Amino acid sequence: YRKNLSGKDAEAYEKKRKIREALREGKALPTELRREEAGLRSELAWDDERTQAAANPMDDEYAFAGTRDPKICVTTSRDPSSRLKAFAKEVKLLFPNSQRVNRGNHKTSELVEVCRSN
Repeated sequence: YRKNLSGKDAEAYEKKRKIREALREGKALPTELRREEAGLRSELAWDDERTQAAANPMDDEYAFAGTRDPKICVTTSRDPSSRLKAFAKEVKLLFPNSQRVNRGNHKTSELVEVCRSN
């Protein structure tokens, strides 16, 4: 399913690119795109710099959905209250494959490094 969607996205991106080039250069539209031109042109109006480029599957947070379980790290503030500790414990129980880490005096960047290494 995911490969099918990425194929459709790549096809739509290529069609938009051809229409954008034809409009920029003042040339006639390709004959295979004349039926879809109105819909694609309205989509082009909403594209910005970020969405004009082809989507990278590495940036997709759902790329591994169904193939690999996510690892969730639950942590608290540096000096958590007893209620916050209890809440973090309950959150850990809510999500499968999660682990609770005592924050202590660690910075957020250090916690991120530890999570990436696990």
